[in-house]
Amino acid sequence: QFYQSALERFDKVLYLCVGSVFTGNYQAAVQWKKDHDKEDRFSILDTGAASGRLGTIALSTARYLAESRDVTNTIIFARKAIRLCEEYLFLDKLHYLAAGGRLSKTSAFFGDKFNVKPVISPLPDGAKKVGTAKNQEDQITFALAKLDATIKDDSRALIMLEYSNNRRFVDGTVRKNIKELYPDAEIILQPLSLTSGAHMGPGTWGVAFLPQINIR
Repeated sequence: QFYQSALERFDKVLYLCVGSVFTGNYQAAVQWKKDHDKEDRFSILDTGAASGRLGTIALSTARYLAESRDVTNTIIFARKAIRLCEEYLFLDKLHYLAAGGRLSKTSAFFGDKFNVKPVISPLPDGAKKVGTAKNQEDQITFALAKLDATIKDDSRALIMLEYSNNRRFVDGTVRKNIKELYPDAEIILQPLSLTSGAHMGPGTWGVAFLPQINIR
């Protein structure tokens, strides 16, 4: 009913779906399109994303459509955004992942004991551990290295910072470090999604970013 309602209000609809590895939404939408969208007005993209990465992709795509008023180019833009957008989540404690069954309690115990904090990235094939850090300084260094590998100094990139119970740290220390290196980037601040916060616990923060995209 939601898909039908959207098509009744708009000539074309683009659905940027939560990654199919995380939910069944994409498969359900594809089946609905097959059964009901005979005029091919409903476009569905499996973003392979969740949390801040999905939010960054959706926000940038909506802005592009509002400026261009061109649905075809907007879909091209969205595909590029899906390919280029990255997200890294920095955990403070591991026992929340263990409590949710996403990590063994033994691994969580020794990880917390030796102060090893994982860095997680939600990818099209699931959330993956992509590194470790011992403290907040290491986390910031990791984040800046990932930004440096993707974003030019003068880029008008979109950078989303995500916080849990540590808004002051993220909006202060983290933002300051990033702003000094990327003065032309747009930096926005958002709370972690409820699902991410519940799985990863207090002290978690993240950064999602998308370099400037040009559609010719």
